[in-house]
Amino acid sequence: MDLNKKRFKNDIVAVILYHEKKDEEGCIKALRQLLRNTPYLEDVYYHFMTDSDTTYNQLCTIAKALSVVHDYSMDDETKCKVATMIMGCYARAFILCPMRKRHVIAYCFNCFLDNTYYKRTRYQKSMKTTFIDYCSHVGEQLLMYSIECDKECEPIYSSCVYDTPQGMVGYQEQRTTKLIQWFILCHIKNLYKINQHILPVDLIEIQSKIDECYKHLCNVEKTKLKKLAILILKYQLEDYTNEGLESFAVEDLRFVFNEEDRIEAHDEELEARIEAEDIYNDYLQSQMESSYESNEDEYDGYGRYRGSYAQDEMGYSDDDIDTIFDGDPSAYWNID
Repeated sequence: MDLNKKRFKNDIVAVILYHEKKDEEGCIKALRQLLRNTPYLEDVYYHFMTDSDTTYNQLCTIAKALSVVHDYSMDDETKCKVATMIMGCYARAFILCPMRKRHVIAYCFNCFLDNTYYKRTRYQKSMKTTFIDYCSHVGEQLLMYSIECDKECEPIYSSCVYDTPQGMVGYQEQRTTKLIQWFILCHIKNLYKINQHILPVDLIEIQSKIDECYKHLCNVEKTKLKKLAILILKYQLEDYTNEGLESFAVEDLRFVFNEEDRIEAHDEELEARIEAEDIYNDYLQSQMESSYESNEDEYDGYGRYRGSYAQDEMGYSDDDIDTIFDGDPSAYWNID
């Protein structure tokens, strides 16, 4: 990958500055410039994640710029791909930074999680019912780490759904993400009590968000929730250590702006395969149609009643048999 680090840094800083100034026109132009220069964002992300010279500050800046990309993404599938990169940047930054900076990075990650929630509705024809999933763009990723916990915590990440007047409703991804937010916010609250200057936050607002998150956590005892959250974060961070990054696989994704000023992620390998399959299927269809038309052209009026005495011996055409014998060639024997 031919990466111009200086140009990339200038591009993401421009995105962040225009976004912070709430200059949407400038922000869109900056995003277009970023994606024009580096459309393969996952390659760039992987480069900085694995480069030994990368600092935690650089990763936090990349995460901040990617958060804007997330905001301008067209669909939830693209948002999920971007959100996974943002989570990785914050996790890797958390590992690299000094101990005193970790709470700041955790809080930034928590703030991003607020923007990851969405609702997915689908209709199951066979069951004639609607399924509503309350999801998070990082929820599926976090669920990968929910593999061991106290039995009482199972409702947090279980895949059970609830029958409601609106249809079947599931909260699996939402609850796992709310759990991580709840844990981080409780930690921030405790830090604030020790030293209000460590992180300038509004304690009332923090407590309100803690209470809101806990409403989603099935009234599970808080010490058990804390153990589960620590376990999930532990497994997550292990994926972003030097050893964990060795097994990373980068998709062939190209991020582009569409005509609606929104960002789409294109899997070029997958799209090429689908296009090739479509071309082949079109070819087969055209061959079948050509064969059918060829048979039609060669049709001489005989064939539908081939094998009957009326046609094979007496030479009556299909139209003759339809007209004279009402389509029944055996009626020939009834002629006086």
